[in-house]
Amino acid sequence: MGVKDIEAAGCRNDQMLELYKAAKYGCVVTLTSLLENDSLILHKVSLDSPLHLSALAGHLDFTKSLLNKKT
Repeated sequence: MGVKDIEAAGCRNDQMLELYKAAKYGCVVTLTSLLENDSLILHKVSLDSPLHLSALAGHLDFTKSLLNKKT
């Protein structure tokens, strides 16, 4: 499920949408803020989409942050 899918579904959780947008744009600051507000946010979604999106977009710092936070 990507950003467009979440927006089309009337996203029940704005934090999930922000996570996907952060992945799309490689915003580590937003990722860090989301994790500070909800330390379990990465456990609530499949990381395949944000991880793949950030990796494909070449956002190495964001991708590394995702991988480090998930462990």
